[in-house]
Amino acid sequence: MRKLYSLCIALLAVCGLANAQVTFDFTGETAYEQFGLAGFSNSESKAGDITADATVTSGDISITVSAAAEGASNPNRMWGTVNKETSAVVGSLRMYSGTLTIESAGQAMTSIQMGYGKWNDGNTADCGTLASGKWTGSSNKVVITIAANTQLKNITVNFGENPTPDPDPEEIDWTSSATAPLTVPQLLERAAKLQQGENSSSNAVYVKGKISQIKYTFSAQYGTAQFHISEDGQQANEFLCYGSLYLGNRSWVDGDTQIAVGDEVIMCGTVTNYKGTLEYANKKNYIYSLNGVTDGGEVVVPEYTKIADIKAAATTAHVQVLYKASDVLVSFVNGRSVYVYDGTDGLLLYGDNSGIKTGDKVSLTAKGELYLYNGLTEISVTEYADLKVASSDNAVEPQKVTIADLVDFDKYENELVVMEELTPAAEAWSNRNIVFVDDSDNEVTIRDNFNTATTLTFDTSKSYTVTGFVSIYQNDSGSTIQIYPRDAEDLSNGTAPVEYEFTGDGTLNNPFTVEDVQHIVAPDTKTAVKEDAWVKAYIVGYINGSSLSDKTAMFTANAPEGTDKNGEPLTTAVSNILVADATDAATISAVVPVALPSKSVARTDLNLADNPDKLHTQVWLNGNIIKYMGVTGLKEVYAYSLDGTAIVDAIRDVHSATAEGAIYNLAGQRMQNINRSGIYLINGKKVVVK
Repeated sequence: MRKLYSLCIALLAVCGLANAQVTFDFTGETAYEQFGLAGFSNSESKAGDITADATVTSGDISITVSAAAEGASNPNRMWGTVNKETSAVVGSLRMYSGTLTIESAGQAMTSIQMGYGKWNDGNTADCGTLASGKWTGSSNKVVITIAANTQLKNITVNFGENPTPDPDPEEIDWTSSATAPLTVPQLLERAAKLQQGENSSSNAVYVKGKISQIKYTFSAQYGTAQFHISEDGQQANEFLCYGSLYLGNRSWVDGDTQIAVGDEVIMCGTVTNYKGTLEYANKKNYIYSLNGVTDGGEVVVPEYTKIADIKAAATTAHVQVLYKASDVLVSFVNGRSVYVYDGTDGLLLYGDNSGIKTGDKVSLTAKGELYLYNGLTEISVTEYADLKVASSDNAVEPQKVTIADLVDFDKYENELVVMEELTPAAEAWSNRNIVFVDDSDNEVTIRDNFNTATTLTFDTSKSYTVTGFVSIYQNDSGSTIQIYPRDAEDLSNGTAPVEYEFTGDGTLNNPFTVEDVQHIVAPDTKTAVKEDAWVKAYIVGYINGSSLSDKTAMFTANAPEGTDKNGEPLTTAVSNILVADATDAATISAVVPVALPSKSVARTDLNLADNPDKLHTQVWLNGNIIKYMGVTGLKEVYAYSLDGTAIVDAIRDVHSATAEGAIYNLAGQRMQNINRSGIYLINGKKVVVK
């Protein structure tokens, strides 16, 4: 007897209702079999490649996956990933082009929900409305044209003559309490009504169940756990508890009871639909009761008024704290980094800066997690309360020290200092680091942590005055004291800097270079310093993260190693690229980040996930020069050129697109007009209509 799929294609019908539901699941260990394939594709096998139309049917519903479009860089395929912790193979349907056809031989389909690991906003449907992986309408056949990398975990089809529309989020009944919690099936039923990206209207949704599997247990380092619960503790009809805090809505610490499969819990928190996964929101849920034991009352969060006491209490464990500051000086603000000084000690508050400015004297209550980050004391702030600015524009004076003084790190941690008569040991930065020495051969590492001075070069025959914040970096090799300068002026040898001469002027005929862009100071992410500017460069990689750093810069088209929170392999970013003036650039000091807007021709044609052949390609980019990924970069890139003459541009409204004539969709079908957003071929040119 052929074994049943763990991905089992299930028909779920509710007696007495006109609606029914069919779910196709692509995640099981034998998911490839439903398409008649011999196995999964992976880095060593092409067994799961779909080279001709492949169809799977359940009841009246069929799904047909076409082969990839001719000339596509990747085939459509069933992809298998090995979960490193369980050694189980997790499948997914990965499509890069072609069509996904969903058809009903019976009643009209009213909605189709696609659970995904990656969705491309350029995907379009030939009827109804398609947005963020959900189709709605009324049709017996829906053809979805795949624009780029789309990774599907499952597809759920709803159909019926008189479909009941999904209620608005506020209409979902989240009523529950610690004494009357929901059951897991009840929670799943309610959570299924959330649209992707939506949260429950209540932040205190209670549910009772048993732990059915554990992704990771609690640790003192992170204070949270990740696990599934079900009604009976079995691995079916489960709900994900992601980034869960411990009893009393606090971080777990050594000595607390650990969780185990089979434990009975009552959970409380915010429910969310995260990219198709129903779960408790990260760090917005906690265990109210563990095997009948509750915390016994209100959680007592440690309160501090002195930075010295905070530094003494900090460990690698993440602990919820309150810092009640009174009339402290804000010594520096850079994005999410806020340094404060109470006259004796300095502290780094990391999070939303709430509009605080350098030179402000403030009183506030900072709520967040206290921990040592690579040896440095900081509070990851989740909320500022009772914020009062007593005065502004106060002077921030650095303390004069020597390198030898910094041996007493605790005394100067997170404080602004100045050191004189230091000599650079090199002429240029190395991964944003450079060593300076004094006349006694004592060394200190200067790190351009705020990406404000990396363009500087140094004269090893001259002495410099160095100003910055005292930090530390600890790893397995030991500890290194570092100084973070605030800007280029903090690394001065007393001579006026030579004014930079720009190579280009930002026009197509004379575009800016990457070095030009690096010398344009963009103060924030809302102010474009140069609009409609052209930049000429080479594509050298992308950023795997939310800011440019040595760890996030990927000088390759390949995906990073590792998996995401759902066990899916990490993928090459499609939202950005890194560009440089040379093809062999491999340091962040040589690059600027470029944002590729969603639904733009630039994203479709230039992202390295779908276009790995574009690595090291020369390109002309048109956009706005603005702060991006923590540094000056390029955003709103809707046009580009590969030769400096022929421009590939995005048409941004339906009227202008239709006026061009000769309109085709990505399936090659001629269209009379454009009536919805998407990607089209107009006069042989790929364009995006918003």
